[in-house]
Amino acid sequence: MFSRWEQTVVDEFGNRIDQPTVRVEREQIGLPLAPLKTDKEGSGSLSNPFTPAPGVDPMFYASGGLYRITVSKGAYSRVYRDVPLGSAAATDSPPLIPSGFWSAEIQYDTSQVVVAGGATYAASAPSVGVEPGVTEGWGDAWTLLVAKAEQGDKGDKGDKGDKGDKGDAGDGITGGVLALTLRSPAPTLPPAGEMQLFAGTDKKIYTQDEDGFTQQIGGDPLPPGYEQLLTSVGVIAMQLADVINFAQVPSQDRFADSFDALTYVDVAAASNLDTSAPGLLKPTTSAGTTATIATANGTAGIQNITMFARAAAVQNSVVVNTIGAYSATARAMELKIALRNSAGNYSVVVNFAASHPGGGWADFSLPVPYAVPASGTYYIGAYTTVANPDVNTATPRAWLSGNQVGTAGGYTEDAVQGFALRYTHSASINNLTVSTTGLPLVGAPDVMHGLLLARHASGVTPDVDVLLDFSRNNGGLWVPAPLVKLRDVPVAGGTALTLFGTGYVDLTGHAFATAAKVRMRTANKVVEIHGLFAYGLT
Repeated sequence: MFSRWEQTVVDEFGNRIDQPTVRVEREQIGLPLAPLKTDKEGSGSLSNPFTPAPGVDPMFYASGGLYRITVSKGAYSRVYRDVPLGSAAATDSPPLIPSGFWSAEIQYDTSQVVVAGGATYAASAPSVGVEPGVTEGWGDAWTLLVAKAEQGDKGDKGDKGDKGDKGDAGDGITGGVLALTLRSPAPTLPPAGEMQLFAGTDKKIYTQDEDGFTQQIGGDPLPPGYEQLLTSVGVIAMQLADVINFAQVPSQDRFADSFDALTYVDVAAASNLDTSAPGLLKPTTSAGTTATIATANGTAGIQNITMFARAAAVQNSVVVNTIGAYSATARAMELKIALRNSAGNYSVVVNFAASHPGGGWADFSLPVPYAVPASGTYYIGAYTTVANPDVNTATPRAWLSGNQVGTAGGYTEDAVQGFALRYTHSASINNLTVSTTGLPLVGAPDVMHGLLLARHASGVTPDVDVLLDFSRNNGGLWVPAPLVKLRDVPVAGGTALTLFGTGYVDLTGHAFATAAKVRMRTANKVVEIHGLFAYGLT
């Protein structure tokens, strides 16, 4: 029987967070992912990590033990440490049943007491073949009652016994050898509740459970930080692919691509794919619509101040592609978009330099198209150090001295001279769907794990703004791979990419056909995808 965990997730202000990503790990060396169930009988399995349905609190069932539970969504993240799960608190404790020495052939039920290895244990869950104190994960089925006593003092030497009878003749076999195929890693993960034995290429013997947790027999478990090391290897593989401008296969079960060449990108089958910028995949934008905020009818000495045109706000839920300014003479400018937080208080969310050629209107593309949120009041603005720019002599505006690039109060809101500005925006946000071609992995992967490098000026929310899916039948059927933000990865120029990772996703529900693929999707945001790393376990 499995125990239930359920939690309503709220932020520091008490606001409920819907559909967070939940990652459940065992509180032991290596922090292996725990097998999760959908009910107390364990009749259905739940992916790990997982995301609950809208409006439903996170909930899962697991066997008894201590767990580390990480709940995250966007910038929010909380870790619950040493969470105990078990059924002992749900019922009165039944009487203990003495059951002799432990045997691998007996099905033990809760509260049976056995002796094993000189210690006494009580069964806390039904089991068969789980030797207390020995089998990996034995603590899920047994509780130590009395530890083995220390060895006593050596006794006096006894009298010599009688000589025994002569033994039977041998059969000619002088010894035996246990032969194990050398493999690394183990060929497949074992079924739930089972353990497998294999030999690594280092000629050492290992055990492995259904979660992939591997431990050397007679040696130490995998060191702390092992998963972080694998993540670092994936990041380095993507960076190396970027250096050589081509996808690379660091081993027969791993693949990395930085999209400098599109050899492994299924461009023909993609939807709304923009490949105009080398080294990244992003959604296309629709043909723009121009919105003029103010026209020019004079000049004024409003240089050296930041000014936002308040005759009309920028439309919500559109993507701004360009900002245009009117100037009769050539001048250097900085063009901006700002959020009005309150009267006189603004936050600049877009700022870039532009060199106006003069001669009237000129439009300048944003370095990254800006997706205007569905709520909030946003305005376009400008800054210039060149005297007497072209203006509209009577237009609503907000202004503050200096070149403002962050959040500031003290803006004056009036209707005097203001820059002549306009912008273009897409009619709607296009959602990208693009998959790899068949990956050059050896064998049919039963489990896949992935890393994704992505970027957006206002941040990327996993499983909302960007999504990932795996397939092992050439894209015929897809399995969602929930993403979790791992960390920010700085790149040249001071820009940071966000690194997302998946858990180990089981694909055995679909028959293998031809090749494995990875699909990337964006939703309602112009997200740039800069790198992909895929790892397939067979």
